[in-house]
Amino acid sequence: MCATRRFFVLAIATLSWVATHGQSALSEEEWINALRGGGHVIVIRHGATPPDQADTDPLHLENIDKQRQLNDAGRAQAQSIGLFLAKQRAQRAEKLAALP
Repeated sequence: MCATRRFFVLAIATLSWVATHGQSALSEEEWINALRGGGHVIVIRHGATPPDQADTDPLHLENIDKQRQLNDAGRAQAQSIGLFLAKQRAQRAEKLAALP
């Protein structure tokens, strides 16, 4: 299993555990089917960034030049997650927020 998929599975498993603590956990097939059905929130932290870069204007997200940018690895991670979601036929969602 590739690193991005492992990360995604771990993130979903963690969120599922938090949301359903005290209930039985979903199998991978069950949560993918649930994801296809929509109505879920997926929280993903941004991918890799240069270690020496910082957000210099974190309160004004529209000022993109002052925000932390993904490096090549981070862009590859983001694309891999997007491709994984598309392959799983997850319902399309919109980005609700980008927080520093």
